[in-house]
Amino acid sequence: MPDLSLSGPTDRVFVVDRARSEISFGDGLTGRLPVTNPKSDVTVSYEAGGGTAGNVGEGLFWEARAGKDSDQPPNFTAVNLAPGDGGAESETLGLAKERRVRR
Repeated sequence: MPDLSLSGPTDRVFVVDRARSEISFGDGLTGRLPVTNPKSDVTVSYEAGGGTAGNVGEGLFWEARAGKDSDQPPNFTAVNLAPGDGGAESETLGLAKERRVRR
């Protein structure tokens, strides 16, 4: 699994652990510590799943969305370095019944 060990204290980096659906940010020594305006609320979300639609290519550009009540523009961006993969469509009821009969 990639980590932040080769990142400097000013590098704006993060690591995504797909198996755990977790995002890790720097701590100020290895990777920049995320700092926000103390007067603003920050929510970070990560979505896992989506079937085959989640199997996106690498190099996609992502942009933070300002909160619904904010008139501020997004203040950070990201690029996924690895493609999303492993997504599969949910099993249909018919296929589940067939699988049950085969057992």
